[in-house]
This record gives sequence, structure tokens and C-alpha cells, in this order.
Amino acid sequence: SSGQELCYLCHQRQRKNIPISFTEEEEKSSGINAEYGHRVFTAQIQALYGVVQAGSHDHVKVFGDNAQRNLRMEGKVEDLKEVLTKVTYFPLPGYEGPELLTVALGDDRHSMTVQLLLYVTDTCH
Repeated sequence: SSGQELCYLCHQRQRKNIPISFTEEEEKSSGINAEYGHRVFTAQIQALYGVVQAGSHDHVKVFGDNAQRNLRMEGKVEDLKEVLTKVTYFPLPGYEGPELLTVALGDDRHSMTVQLLLYVTDTCH
């Protein structure tokens, strides 16, 4: 055993649902809105001390595994925004402390980035 494995109960206790959304003001200032519904955008979520998992959606492509530190997806704006409201965060085993999630959404013309500061507690030791 590597010591990095989680029992089922620890895994469930560590799981944190982190709904991510953008304010109307952030959307206006970035130029990203529903009028770009036909264009493909990229969303990227980065975690420092854990992994993120996206919610499922038929029209969003997730690159690589759907549980990683740097999660990248492609899809239409409204579909990506829906997936971002269903993000789940899993801290590294035994980690307690601050976590900064960085979320970027954009294409070749428009982009916006938000950062979420979390504090991780009650992980398995």
C-alpha cells in the first residue's frame, strides 16, 4: 500500500462540491455571453493541492482524465457554464490548508478568469 489510497468513507468525507459561476459583471467585462452560443470555448480549472472533477454534459469534451489538477474542457458557453456549476474538488490525502482554484473561460478573442480560495480541513491522516 502506498499510503495515498483512500477508504470509501474518507473519500466521501473529503469530496467537496464547488459550484463555479461568473457574475453578470464579469461576463459583461469579458465579452463572453450567450450571443456566442455557436462558438467553441475552452474552460480550464487548476488546483494546487487536490484534483477537480467536472460534472457530466453530453456537449462538453473533457481532455484527459476527468479528475486531475489541471482540468481542460471544450464546449459552447452555456454548456461549459452548466458543467462548472457541478465541479467536485478532492484534496490530496492528508492535506489541510489553503487551496486556490483558478478557473479560466475563453476563446481566441475573449477570456475571463476567477480564483476561488478554499480552506481544506478534516482530511484523513
